[in-house]
Amino acid sequence: MRGQIQWAFDDDGLCLEGHYQAYTISPLLWCLEALWHRGIDLYDERFFTIVHSRGADAIGQGYKYAIVKFLDEQRFAGKPFVERFREQAGDGFHLGASTLLKWNDRQVSMNWGTHIMRGSHDRCALTIATTTAGAKGKPRRVEIGGGAYNHSSFNQAIVIVDEELQRSEPAEPLSYDVEGPVQHIVARSDKHYPGSVITRAFVLLDKHVLVLDRVASERPRTVDWCLPGAGASLSLETKEGSWTEKPDEPTKRHVFGGSIASHQAAVTGETWRDAGVNLTMLGAPNTRLLAYGGNRKGMLVRREGVQRTDYVACFGSDTKTLARVPVTKAGGAEADALGVKVELKDGTVFHALVSYEPKGTEVVLGELKTSAIFATDYSEPKRE
Repeated sequence: MRGQIQWAFDDDGLCLEGHYQAYTISPLLWCLEALWHRGIDLYDERFFTIVHSRGADAIGQGYKYAIVKFLDEQRFAGKPFVERFREQAGDGFHLGASTLLKWNDRQVSMNWGTHIMRGSHDRCALTIATTTAGAKGKPRRVEIGGGAYNHSSFNQAIVIVDEELQRSEPAEPLSYDVEGPVQHIVARSDKHYPGSVITRAFVLLDKHVLVLDRVASERPRTVDWCLPGAGASLSLETKEGSWTEKPDEPTKRHVFGGSIASHQAAVTGETWRDAGVNLTMLGAPNTRLLAYGGNRKGMLVRREGVQRTDYVACFGSDTKTLARVPVTKAGGAEADALGVKVELKDGTVFHALVSYEPKGTEVVLGELKTSAIFATDYSEPKRE
């Protein structure tokens, strides 16, 4: 049992099989409680970290059973590590394998170093969660994106290159801020798809979420930006069969979309919106929108034959316009950066940028002058 407590969870208290967090904790808890009644107290700092794991919270697998209140009041109360844990609490968390951005009732997470579902090729998945009042006043988690338990990359909220399985090695977090109403995480990987570099930036701006992604490859590729649960509100043409000729591999539990019986599709170069998930995405030439239903409901935003492509998405019900704007170096030359402008329905305008320049290079976007990897001029609106 001590071995399970020590080695079945990472340093952030997250079970190594992710979505089995509760199933792993509960039998250990029964044993700890039985031992406690025999005078053996194993309710120590390690187990407290497991029960209150911020790593589990980051992927939506926190241990939320009612017994936690009993443990805090009757087993952990008065022990010095409890206060230390509380002192370390902030708005969000940058952890050993994931980052959680959190402000008010909204959360955005990136599992850059761990899986969400055991065996799934899902590193750097986008998960947006909002907590609302559910039945009988109990908190209810409403989620966009996230992961699927299919041992695949298809139907995960990630970027896929050439319809292949992601090599699920940890990405490198480049920049993060997990405090206040403006938070972000930027991570990069050249290992997920060898020959391609994927940089993902998730930004929480109070009640808005920006996703700024870049894929740069050594040769033309097919790139899919994936979002499970999306696409239902789009007006697309229904087509029989799948969009891919790549067959699924049932014996390996690898899904590529080949078994899809029908799907919806459209080609656009314009900015488009999916009202169902309050998503606005900046247009790009020859973008294919592919939506699918059934047990694996979701959508792909496909670009074929691209060596470098940027995906710019804004989640929010009051987004009016979304545009790309130029970013320059301090001397006026074009910078290797992604700059965007967002206008809200109330007339508010803000900008954000991700710089891909060498570390320390100053870049300029309007009034924004920075050598940081990520910057924004967004300010929290005043509330009456």
